[in-house]
Amino acid sequence: KNHLTPYAPKLLDHGDLWLREEIVSGVPINRLNTDLYTHQLNQLIKDHYNNISNTIKSISLENYLISNEQRLNSIKEFCSQEFNDELEYIFGKIKNHLTQSEYQKVLVAMSHGDFQKGNCLLTKEGIIKVIDWESVLERFYLYDLFVITSDIREGNYLDQGLAQFANKLNLYSPKPEYEDSFIFHIILLENLIFMLNDKLNPNYLNISLDLRNFVDDLTSYLQS
Repeated sequence: KNHLTPYAPKLLDHGDLWLREEIVSGVPINRLNTDLYTHQLNQLIKDHYNNISNTIKSISLENYLISNEQRLNSIKEFCSQEFNDELEYIFGKIKNHLTQSEYQKVLVAMSHGDFQKGNCLLTKEGIIKVIDWESVLERFYLYDLFVITSDIREGNYLDQGLAQFANKLNLYSPKPEYEDSFIFHIILLENLIFMLNDKLNPNYLNISLDLRNFVDDLTSYLQS
């Protein structure tokens, strides 16, 4: 993970399913006036994308969809049949949109996964440190940019979050080779799977309010 960004805490130890980082003291920047730290935040995002650019690779759209369908299916055993029907509908709509596009390849890279402002701590030295790296996986290469610029984790509405993200696309990353609609559908699939892993309680088959709201917003978006 320390190859992803110089703002990562020092990794002290790790196993297959866990890691231990140095303790970082600071204030999450979502609790501060973000306008005062715009330069630092912009630099953080630029550094993040400069570093993960070394991990970008191209895979076929077919393999990308197969992999994500497998990820989705591994979660569905913990869901009710009614909710599974919703997930199948969403995946079918996204898959249909992507396969009808002109693109046959998808760019993926190592991704923090939860690269939100709440995980960016401003230390007393005035340095931003990014915490909570346990969700690192290979994802669509623009996913982290979506999370931090859309404010989707801060309760932003989906349409508004996508608009904010679209406005930042050419500022922080190499110019995308895809149309916005293709990017949006891939990112929304990634975010659905992330939230299912993060918000679903398998012990109680419980769907959090955040997850329920996102699924409803996503369904409305796909139907529009």
